[in-house]
Amino acid sequence: MLQGARRSVYLRTEALALVPAANELAQALQRKVSVSVELPMAASLSGEGSQLPRILMDLGAVVVFKSDCAGNYRGTLLVVDDRQFLYSALPLTLSAPGAMVSYVEGAVDR
Repeated sequence: MLQGARRSVYLRTEALALVPAANELAQALQRKVSVSVELPMAASLSGEGSQLPRILMDLGAVVVFKSDCAGNYRGTLLVVDDRQFLYSALPLTLSAPGAMVSYVEGAVDR
């Protein structure tokens, strides 16, 4: 999905520590795609988990760390070009080998 982004990417996740996902976001920025990332405040405080968001900020992404305790940061929500979405119950971090990963993707209904 990220490779097909042409206008915008919105990502809300509880952690962004998956290098391949960050690489795809960086490539989208190079294609002049607007990238917005929303993370909980705790993600800015952890050493390893805060590196990729900071790199993306340096490349031009809008990265927001929110402290709203009512916000739902469990899992991952990705919206590409306001047309496609992907939701996973897991954050963008490494999963154990063989771990079951489930997600749903589809068209954004307007």
